[in-house]
Amino acid sequence: MSDNKNSSGDIFHDEWRTCLQAHYHHVVSTGDSITEESLRHVLLRIGFTEDDIDAMKQTALRGDSSAAGDHEESDQPRMQSLF
Repeated sequence: MSDNKNSSGDIFHDEWRTCLQAHYHHVVSTGDSITEESLRHVLLRIGFTEDDIDAMKQTALRGDSSAAGDHEESDQPRMQSLF
C-alpha cells in the first residue's frame, strides 16, 4: 500500500514548506522587515538552512516570482477577494 507521507509523517509537509517559501518571498518583496525576522525563525525551525533562506531572499529581491510558486497559469483555482 502506497503512502503519501514524507519522512516527517505529515502528508502536507511539502505543501507547508512551499507555502512558507512563497510567504517569505512576498514578505521580502514588500519590505516587511518585522515579519521577515519572525518568519526566518520559523523557516529555520522547520529545516531550512541560513543558506536556503539567503537564496530565497536574493530571488525575491531580484523579483523572480516564478521561484516563489507564483505561476501565471495554473491548474489550481485562484482565490478572489471578497472585499
